[in-house]
Amino acid sequence: LSLSRDGMDQAAAEVMAGGTADRDWIGLWAVEDVEGIPGGMRFIVMSGGFLEHWGFAYSETGGRPAIMDGEDSYSHLDGNWWIWTDGY
Repeated sequence: LSLSRDGMDQAAAEVMAGGTADRDWIGLWAVEDVEGIPGGMRFIVMSGGFLEHWGFAYSETGGRPAIMDGEDSYSHLDGNWWIWTDGY
């Protein structure tokens, strides 16, 4: 996280401000998908796996990010960042 933190913070600010979510990398993480969510953003890391994808979510308030479907799961990482698991 510490090596990618600046890039992750920048991507979160850009996406939440309405900027493009179309990107291949955030910090040192290759990403599969990026999306804005209410009060934040989240992205799937490409190496997340076949049936269960994981990535990171940013919450503007620092609280648990928005649940967008019944499969979302979040674990607090640091500051406003959370680990996001999206099981299919």
